[in-house]
Amino acid sequence: MKGSKVSILLPTYRRPGLIRRALSSIYLQSLEDWELVVVENGSTPEIQEQYFQDVVSNLPEQYEITWLTVPWASLPDALNLALERATGKYIAIQEDDDEWLADFLSTVVDHMDDCTCGMAYVHQFEVKAGKPVRILNRLPEKFDKDQLLVASYISFPNRLIRREALEKIGGFHPDGGSATDWITSCLVSKDWPICQLDETLVVHHWHEDENAPNYCLVEPGWTASSVRYTLLQRKMLARGDFGPWPSQ
Repeated sequence: MKGSKVSILLPTYRRPGLIRRALSSIYLQSLEDWELVVVENGSTPEIQEQYFQDVVSNLPEQYEITWLTVPWASLPDALNLALERATGKYIAIQEDDDEWLADFLSTVVDHMDDCTCGMAYVHQFEVKAGKPVRILNRLPEKFDKDQLLVASYISFPNRLIRREALEKIGGFHPDGGSATDWITSCLVSKDWPICQLDETLVVHHWHEDENAPNYCLVEPGWTASSVRYTLLQRKMLARGDFGPWPSQ
């Protein structure tokens, strides 16, 4: 795989209908200098054939695409597997149920090429059953580390991370689970500026099941795991892993 400007990491789990939409939004990007690493998680050969064989068979040949199939990997493990094969200067993470508008990569890359930030992110549209819905977690007017340390507000598909910044924190925290996006943001922000762009270039799709997990990859028994990850976040905050506690 040749070196690319952007490496896109895409973990997926038995959702071929959704990943087709996500893949289409990647293929339509106005920036063409990218590579894609898909980690198909939780699959046996039978499941792979049933769910994904037609998707894999129809991957466009003009793009640099690596498709990995693994029996099981947590979200951070899947992302780290993809990261090992990535060559890009910037790392983007797409989720199999979301999509990007065509200028997402070009807009954020143009900014980061002229900036020293470790990460830059944009706003998102929120859609349920094909209709816009009220945004539940609005972004602050600009990046606010104090607010980030209190609660996560930057989703994986909304950002690009400088590879150097991601390598400095050792990739994705192996115990991060459903808090992997939050932990990644906090660790990068400790040593690097983070920029918020006043652009809305991501479409986040809400599912009909309000209790469904936010990530396509979760630990078995995700509800119980969510509690454990909350405790991990508090432990990391108490240790000062992300720098000083937010000012009050």
